Amino acid sequence: SVLKGGPHGDSSRFGFNLIRRGLVVFQFIISIVLIVGTVIIYRQLDHLRVMDLGMNPEQVLVMPVSSEVRNNYSALKSELLKQTAVANVTASFGIPSERIIVELLRPEAAEKEEFALRVMPVDYDFAQTYGLQFLEGRGFSRDFLSDSTNAFILNEKAVALFGWQTALGKRIEF
Repeated sequence: SVLKGGPHGDSSRFGFNLIRRGLVVFQFIISIVLIVGTVIIYRQLDHLRVMDLGMNPEQVLVMPVSSEVRNNYSALKSELLKQTAVANVTASFGIPSERIIVELLRPEAAEKEEFALRVMPVDYDFAQTYGLQFLEGRGFSRDFLSDSTNAFILNEKAVALFGWQTALGKRIEF
C-alpha cells in the first residue's frame, strides 16, 4: 500500500481524480453552452437577414445633414434629383428604428389613457423612397393639407396598442 500511493494508499489520489473528472465535465458543459450559443446567434442573424421589414432599404443612402443644409433642403433635393443615379430623395428626423422622438399620444375615445410612442417626422416621399408596404391607407400626400401637420402612419403594433381593428378614419390627440 505504501508503494502504490504513499502512506495513505489510493485515498489521496481519489481526491485528485475527482477534481480532474470535475474539470473535464465542466469543460464539456462550457463547450456545449458555447456551441448552443453559436447556433442561436447564427439563427438570429439569419432571421434578421431574411425577415420582411415592410420596407426596402436596399440601395438607400442615408446621410446626416447640418442645420444649414436642412434650411436649404428643397434646393438640395432638386439638385440630387437631377442626378441620373438618384431615383428619389426624402428627409426624416432619423433612420427608421433609430433616433426617434417619443410623444404622448391619446387615441380617440380614450379619456385619460395616453401612450408613449416613438414618432419620426418625415417628408412626403418617405414611404415611396423606402418602399413601405401599407396594410391599410396610404402614405403622405401633398394633395391633403392635413398631411403636413396632423397625419400619422401607424404600424400594426400601435394599432393593436390603441385597441383598434383599423386605424382608418380614427383621430389621435398629441
